[in-house]
Amino acid sequence: MKSSAVYVNVLEMKIKDISLSSILLVILLLFCTNIYVVDAIYQSPYTFSSKNGLTTIDSFGFLQGGYFDFNYKIVDGDFFENTTQLLVCTDHQYNDLESSTYCLVQPTCYQVFQFTNSSGTISYKIDRKFGDYFTFLIGQCSPTNQRITYKISYAFYNPGGNHLSYQYIPLPYIYMIFTGVWVILTILWCINWYLNRKQNIKLHKVISLLPFSKLAVVAYYCGYWTYLQTYGAVGIVVIIFFWLFYIVFRVIACVVLLTIATGWGICSGRYEHLKKPLALIIILLGVTIALGAILQGFFNFLQFIVYIPVLCIIFIKTDFNINLIRASILELHSNTQMQPIAGSQQQQQQQQQQEAEVTLKHEVLDPPTVQQPPNNNSDSSNDNSSNNNNNSNVATGAPESSVVQVRDQDNALKLSQLQSKLMMFTAFKWIMLAYLSSVIVIQFLASAFQLVWIFELLSLLIDVALFVCIGLTFRLRKEKMYYEFMDEE
Repeated sequence: MKSSAVYVNVLEMKIKDISLSSILLVILLLFCTNIYVVDAIYQSPYTFSSKNGLTTIDSFGFLQGGYFDFNYKIVDGDFFENTTQLLVCTDHQYNDLESSTYCLVQPTCYQVFQFTNSSGTISYKIDRKFGDYFTFLIGQCSPTNQRITYKISYAFYNPGGNHLSYQYIPLPYIYMIFTGVWVILTILWCINWYLNRKQNIKLHKVISLLPFSKLAVVAYYCGYWTYLQTYGAVGIVVIIFFWLFYIVFRVIACVVLLTIATGWGICSGRYEHLKKPLALIIILLGVTIALGAILQGFFNFLQFIVYIPVLCIIFIKTDFNINLIRASILELHSNTQMQPIAGSQQQQQQQQQQEAEVTLKHEVLDPPTVQQPPNNNSDSSNDNSSNNNNNSNVATGAPESSVVQVRDQDNALKLSQLQSKLMMFTAFKWIMLAYLSSVIVIQFLASAFQLVWIFELLSLLIDVALFVCIGLTFRLRKEKMYYEFMDEE
């Protein structure tokens, strides 16, 4: 119990630190947003140098009627007419390009624009039906193969002046809807907490991190995508906080799920040894998600590979607790069946002992050699003694029956609580199977296909379903007989 109390105190301190850190994070975020959000990344002019070959600039998904503006200027190097091009290629065309053979073989792309001067502007409207996903490149074939320094800036638009690529266009509206959904879920969770505020359940406080952190994430993402849709760019600090919010929520979600799976607050046990695995999982998730955000590519897959051991740990711990609860139920059943038998045997032994004492008493008081005529007084005294014995048996039997009744009620209460806990863990096991499997599959598909908003919508729906299932299963209830946590103090 001492180690459990230490674990509880440490966890409470961490929860307080997370709450304080969240407040400071929001204040810092608002301050940095006002300073840096006007400093566009890909719209602002920037310079780069290259020799003969291809240099990839950016990619964007255009709908029909979308357009772009591209500005360039050669700031260092000699300009030769018709030696530099802006290439706009589809994914298939981009995959067929080779930088080493660009100057030898004329590439096939959707559009090719020649740089006719040392500076200029290129504007074009996409007339391709249903649009497409294009990659922009600069190709150089200078006769002197000299290094040339370019200064460029550009802006991409979809119909209506929307700055979002087509795979992101619905995201502002999706996050606006789910912000409202999570506000409602968080309010309902707080109402349940207020109605049962006399129950000091620490596991309930840990679970409460899930709706509050998710609400913060969807609210921030709603503002992020709305601003990006309108202005086309955000500052580097805003992007850093974008990934920071994502990392914090994923870590909190894993910690909450692992805490429930271990049975903390539900099953008796020692939980001091859980701090190191939790710290390791937090570090792995934070590092892999950060690498995926910075390096992209393989590291996007790596962050979800980390979910596999998390899935295994959750299933192992959940199965262990299910088996432990089932064993406790069987043991309680066997004890309940054995106790009446043992009680009846004890009563028979007491009755036989009392009869033997009465017989011995009569033998001592009545001499065998003296014969006297029948005496009614002796018969009456014998009857009185037997009645007294019977009354004493009844008197001793009454407390024993009341003890047995109290014991049976206590066993019935314990059995009901164990069965409720078994139902909760069984439900949690299948919830985890559906949730973690869906998360892994969706994230792998999102890395392979361009329709990001579809997979983002599915992920948001899964997160809502997860919290609804966990909230209905582990919410506070007035019926302690059905929902009774272990005393964590």
